[in-house]
Amino acid sequence: MLATLLALILKFSPSSLFSVFLIPIILININLAIFNLLPVPPLDGAKILYGFLPRDWADEYNDFMGRYGTILLILLIIPIGGSSLAINLILPVINAISNLLL
Repeated sequence: MLATLLALILKFSPSSLFSVFLIPIILININLAIFNLLPVPPLDGAKILYGFLPRDWADEYNDFMGRYGTILLILLIIPIGGSSLAINLILPVINAISNLLL
């Protein structure tokens, strides 16, 4: 929501100096929002996915992620071959949203 609000302010602001400060804030906000949607605990995406799964699958998912979620999150973040798996997964979404807002 913050990225959308700041993008609207940026669209109607004639000052280029103002955009120098707003664009990085918008991009950081988009990155954090999309990263937070990864379905790995303790990120919010895990809770969202849990809500959409059938009850028995959700319980199995919760048990599995309770044991291995932190390790999986670390493996997603560690760069292998120049970039992390998390970046490769979320970068197209980040680019699409950035192109819409900026």
